[in-house]
Amino acid sequence: MNTRLMENFVEEPFLSTVTREHSIWQENQDCSATWKDETGNTFGVYKPPSLWPLVQYCQLKLVGMFDCDLVNTYWYSQLYLRESFLVPHTDKSPCEISLSINLWYDETYPYDWYLHVWDDRSHTYEAYATKPGDALLYDGRNNSHWRSNYMGKGYQQVFVHFVRKDGECFNTDETQKAINLEGPSL
Repeated sequence: MNTRLMENFVEEPFLSTVTREHSIWQENQDCSATWKDETGNTFGVYKPPSLWPLVQYCQLKLVGMFDCDLVNTYWYSQLYLRESFLVPHTDKSPCEISLSINLWYDETYPYDWYLHVWDDRSHTYEAYATKPGDALLYDGRNNSHWRSNYMGKGYQQVFVHFVRKDGECFNTDETQKAINLEGPSL
């Protein structure tokens, strides 16, 4: 699978509705940003229920693109704050088909914040900048990816991961664990 930037993947007014609902849910959580060696100053949530409509939306759009049954393994919300980054890494089997979706970012920050992707199979490099609603489709298992330091006020990213139901990644222990783990409640 080739990495692909899909502009306006999440269209208005759905994008604004999902962003608003998720922001409200996130503000009501008893959490704050913490420093992590892998990401810097971030606030991340595994399977936030406020994003379930977005996950379903993504799955419907991707099934038509891949012409096969896809199973959502998990989704993750990451709010990057000033001095955030993402260290170079590859993902595990639950991330056979991945979307990195930009919900919003600090529009006063004058620079694009690129997601860098190195394709380990073709040995090619590309950097992608996304606007709200844009999604980057990639194979996180075979593409090293990272971000440099972010100096804006905020950048809300959502990662939605799938596997092919009849594919090699579906029956791995890691994938089954990811599918069965529950996230926080509403």
